[in-house]
Amino acid sequence: MRSRFVVVLILVAALVVVRTGHEQPSPAEAAPVSALLAGDSVMNGLAQSYGANARSMLAARHSFLLETAGCRRLITTSCSIGSSPQPSNALSVVRARAGQYAHTLVVAAGYNDPSTGSVGVATAVDVLIAEAMPGRPGRSNNPPVVTPAARPASNNRSVGDPLDGSHRQR
Repeated sequence: MRSRFVVVLILVAALVVVRTGHEQPSPAEAAPVSALLAGDSVMNGLAQSYGANARSMLAARHSFLLETAGCRRLITTSCSIGSSPQPSNALSVVRARAGQYAHTLVVAAGYNDPSTGSVGVATAVDVLIAEAMPGRPGRSNNPPVVTPAARPASNNRSVGDPLDGSHRQR
């Protein structure tokens, strides 16, 4: 229960912080919803029946698209759970939903991603931010929020691990 509350609190805070004073698009240009929330199994709790109250609370203040799936990775091929098909990665979701949200992108995934390398968390954050930056066709006027899912602490973390803080420098 506490972890669901923390996830909802983080999402609500992210939506509030990212909203800025940019001019609003005219009704003809306005996207149908304020935010795209793309996530892995952690955010997928919002899509479950037990997440109904959290969705309702969030919807009372912000319209949103919720795109979640277990095992979703940031930019590389996602893993799968049992015999379930692999979900699209977060980058594919952002590209597919371009122009369908007006203000805010929240990506909460990364638990299943490698820590380093060409598809590691640090690289993936850079790619997602570049993809969602204002000024690109179909993108919102606000900077994106990319939140790699945290991993349990270990003694063998490497640079680029979501817990080492290096993603905050980007």
